Amino acid sequence: MTDEILDIKQAAEYLQIKERTVYRLVGDGEIPGIKVGGQWRFSKKCLDSMFLKVTERKPRIKRIRQQEEPVVINSSDFNG
Repeated sequence: MTDEILDIKQAAEYLQIKERTVYRLVGDGEIPGIKVGGQWRFSKKCLDSMFLKVTERKPRIKRIRQQEEPVVINSSDFNG
């Protein structure tokens, strides 16, 4: 079985993301790709394995900032 090679547009469609996001991800080293004749090419098999690795990671827990309680000021606080 041969590995399918995708260009930027095909990779974006396959991953269901925008082409601009593919450029950013490959530039950041988040997805594997090679430049051939000035154009990026991606192995579909490598994209699949990269996606599986990411989905198998422990989920990130997003920290929620604790909001301070509002301070209530009464007019009697200013009157002597």
